[in-house]
Amino acid sequence: MPPRMQFAAKNFEYDVARIIPFLTQLPAGASAWDFYRIWVIHNDGAKPENFDVDAAGLTAALAVTDASDVIWMPPCSITLSFTLPAGAGMASMANDAIIVGTVTLGGDNSYMQSMVIAPSVNNSSPVYGVIGPSATDAVAVLNNCLIRVTQAGSGNAYGARQPDAVADLLVFNCDVEATSTGGSGYGGAWSGDGRLYAKGGNMHGSTDVSIEI
Repeated sequence: MPPRMQFAAKNFEYDVARIIPFLTQLPAGASAWDFYRIWVIHNDGAKPENFDVDAAGLTAALAVTDASDVIWMPPCSITLSFTLPAGAGMASMANDAIIVGTVTLGGDNSYMQSMVIAPSVNNSSPVYGVIGPSATDAVAVLNNCLIRVTQAGSGNAYGARQPDAVADLLVFNCDVEATSTGGSGYGGAWSGDGRLYAKGGNMHGSTDVSIEI
């Protein structure tokens, strides 16, 4: 595993400590339901921002997310494919936030924690759960995520894929499954100079082998 990986630098406890006051001190006329929001915790100490829990809200949250910021997701299911900015993180508390779409980790130190990624299609095109970074020497991380990729058509299905770039996708303690009815299903895949590392968890595909090189 590359020694430059900096996943441990992400301080979830600090993020929680910063957001708790907003969740426990209700303004006049507000209820706890008003805080069922997508939250962006900014690394520079700026006030957290919050957005509606839907595809439009998540798109808006991504637009204000910079490197070292974290997007905290509540329990939800949102249909959207998107790119997480370089250096930014996305997390839920207990694998209770579901993204129905493909997530691309946009650059060095992008990471996802305790998320569910579950795209489902029926066509002849390949479908991906998570795509690793394409920037040279970038390292991106998946930790404690559940990935379920379903292709009901003739296209292939890929759980976690690192494209052809001198970059790394690190998959820790994740449960990954990719199933294709009429094509091939691979839990993990990489091409060219791309590198995928997996430790802990499971990685399965619907073909005879679960890894495609």
